Amino acid sequence: MNSNGSTTTVQQLVMENMSTVYDDSEARVLSALRQVNFWYLFVVITVGIFGNMLAVMTIVRSRLMKISSNHYLIALTCSDSVFLLSLFLIWLSKLNVAVYHRDGFCQLVLFCLNCSSWLSSWYTMIMTVERYFVVFFPLSRAAACSIGRTRRIICLALPFPVLFNIWIIIATGVNETGACNMIESYYYAGMVLNWIDTVLSFVVPAIVITACNIAICYKVYSRANAFAELKGGSKSTTSSKTSSRGSAAGSALELPLMRRHGGCGGGGGGCGGGSSSSGHAGRPAGSQERKITQSLVTLSCVFVALNVPSYSLRLRDYVLVATGRIPQNQPLSEIILENVFNLIYYTNFSINFFVYCLSSENFRSAAWQLWHEWLPAFRLRKRAAPIPL
Repeated sequence: MNSNGSTTTVQQLVMENMSTVYDDSEARVLSALRQVNFWYLFVVITVGIFGNMLAVMTIVRSRLMKISSNHYLIALTCSDSVFLLSLFLIWLSKLNVAVYHRDGFCQLVLFCLNCSSWLSSWYTMIMTVERYFVVFFPLSRAAACSIGRTRRIICLALPFPVLFNIWIIIATGVNETGACNMIESYYYAGMVLNWIDTVLSFVVPAIVITACNIAICYKVYSRANAFAELKGGSKSTTSSKTSSRGSAAGSALELPLMRRHGGCGGGGGGCGGGSSSSGHAGRPAGSQERKITQSLVTLSCVFVALNVPSYSLRLRDYVLVATGRIPQNQPLSEIILENVFNLIYYTNFSINFFVYCLSSENFRSAAWQLWHEWLPAFRLRKRAAPIPL
């Protein structure tokens, strides 16, 4: 099932030059594969739309709205929901509800698929770049994360995919067989535009995200080591002072034992001191930043991991078409692999709620609190419902 407009031209050219004939066993495998594809997409679309709604409501109805990076998550979740709704219209065609294969709906669905996937990539990239500046240049203007600036960036990112993908409305339509596809006269122009689309919507974001994440992880790891060394040094200094006080009453042979005892006592006493109090007062802000960094790095890594397989096959198809090396037969293993990679790609748009829950303690707490608010209200409405006579 071809449900991504950016691959329409290339897949058409590849499939038209293949004349594969499958035996009975391979035909049964393909039939089973279509069934898996059908039901897996149903689960992805249903769980994804419901989960995305929960994710947005969790952020909007909690204190998470006060964190600027969460506004990117709302925009990302909304764009993923648009993708899933467009995919749902394509899925309906498997039930002989031919909404997608009508002029107007055909162009609109492909346009929404391309724009939403583009925006998902860009919002993830923008979040990662912003987090890079927060980690490396915390005092720069680029690291000054405000809600107003975040909303402006979200709005400024919208026109680019909309304007670029207008060509889809012109170059696609319903052909003689009743399928929504590229108009034949636009095949090669569409292939060039698809190539540009792939570079801008995945290749560039993936490179930027990977580079920023590697730098962020290295910086955070270096800071953690430096903090551990500094903490160890302060304990050693405190213990040596305590040991020097006790050395008047003991011999040099007792110093190691006294140093260990002094280290524990000095550490405990230091926590109540002025310097430790100031460090503890500053700890919540630093801890909050670390949690946000961990969550956003996890989110962007999941995005790259789930998109790489599908886009790798897509780039391979571009190379085959451009070099004229399209194979005459497509092995069954390659068809299975292509379908699995596409399903992994679709999964990326439906797991936002679960990724947020796994990577963010604040989001888990807010979701749990929201659940506890909804459950009593739901029970009260259920009890108050009139009993039919």
